[in-house]
Amino acid sequence: MALEYFFSSSLSSLLGSAFYKNGQDNKAIEYHEKALQIRLNIYGNNHADVAISCFNLGAAYYNKRMYDKASDYYEKTLKIRLEIFGMNHIGVALSYFYLGATHYNKGKYDKAIEFYEKALQIRLELFGTNHVDVADSYYYLGNTYSSDEKFDKSIEYHEKSLQIRKQIFKKENKDIGDSNWNLGWAFEQKREKKIACKYYEEAWKIYDKVLGEWNIATMHAKIKVKELIE
Repeated sequence: MALEYFFSSSLSSLLGSAFYKNGQDNKAIEYHEKALQIRLNIYGNNHADVAISCFNLGAAYYNKRMYDKASDYYEKTLKIRLEIFGMNHIGVALSYFYLGATHYNKGKYDKAIEFYEKALQIRLELFGTNHVDVADSYYYLGNTYSSDEKFDKSIEYHEKSLQIRKQIFKKENKDIGDSNWNLGWAFEQKREKKIACKYYEEAWKIYDKVLGEWNIATMHAKIKVKELIE
């Protein structure tokens, strides 16, 4: 019977993930809920597979922009993972990161920064500086400070993200373009148009090469450069 429950929970989880990838969030929630209930019956509360089901439910609710529900499931995920793995674990960092994202989308920037910072510190401990997850943490901290109109802090974090991305990727890619774009935006808000224009121009060149001339990001960066030159 235990083996039957195990396979049933695994199948429900796989179906939930398939519906999630297909953008069918309601069906994803239905199957991830089934997987969660079976896993709770088999394992109890503190088990890695229970944490995965909670995380998957958080992701589906996040996609539906139901951020309070997403937060609830990410909090449950975090609690279980801290209990099982301790602080310095990739899954714990990921839980903190997505709690940061949910609070950002709720407009609670101080809480978002708190969670993003916790994710960053764990990732630095696990990976060192030059890692894509560390760059992403700096990037989203930069975005949050920008949304909170703390542009000096935004610039500080986006510059760190940009330097790491350049080290990792070596050549132009969209992430490097995004870092340049956000630095351009932050400097523009500080009325430092010459520096802003430099970053927008770099974003434009990268987007043009990576995404193509008529991509909306390319065109938007091009417009920004022309606005600041005039």
